[in-house]
Amino acid sequence: MKLDPTTRRCLTWSREWGCSRYVMLNAYGYRATRPQDMFKADDPIGLENDETIKAFCSTAKFIIAAWGGNCDSLRQEAVCKLIGKHLECLGLNGDGTPKHPLYVPGATQRTVFWTPTAIEGVTTDMSLSQKILKIKRDRHEANYAWGHAEALQEASELALKADETITDLLAACKRALHLVEENNEEIVQMSGSFGLLSDLQSAIAKAEGETHVL
Repeated sequence: MKLDPTTRRCLTWSREWGCSRYVMLNAYGYRATRPQDMFKADDPIGLENDETIKAFCSTAKFIIAAWGGNCDSLRQEAVCKLIGKHLECLGLNGDGTPKHPLYVPGATQRTVFWTPTAIEGVTTDMSLSQKILKIKRDRHEANYAWGHAEALQEASELALKADETITDLLAACKRALHLVEENNEEIVQMSGSFGLLSDLQSAIAKAEGETHVL
């Protein structure tokens, strides 16, 4: 089997840690080159993915979280609790997610990522990195929502300006139509006078319609 740069590094680490083999699992069963394509899938996790993760991790000597920044906080929490065992990582990204193995030095040492603590039969998450991650994710979502609110406000202001512009054009057309009608007898022989009258009437009807839509 031909190894890619990521799997080659994982094999090297597993040998250094005294393992006879390693198994690479995916937080999402759906495979795609671009994460955005994966998230568009109806079921990116997959029907049997969780069972597969749990089965392999139940006998693993080391479990390394290494999904990078393309795993949302809810899925990360679900995977950790599904495994229910001590998880390590190769360092943390700025948002608290575990670093991808391709982007860390070869001499990187394992560090704690998530540890379950049993209290009266209840498993609770005691990972500081997970708490940091949730705070940062919540802040990101709040900023995203605020950005949408600002965009809606800007769109509303533009709509009002457009409405004012159409209203001004409508008034100008009506004034022009009034002048044409007042002087219709004088310009009836002029070429295009009836076309001008028709164009103004059409412009007014269209402007009134667009104003109504806004």
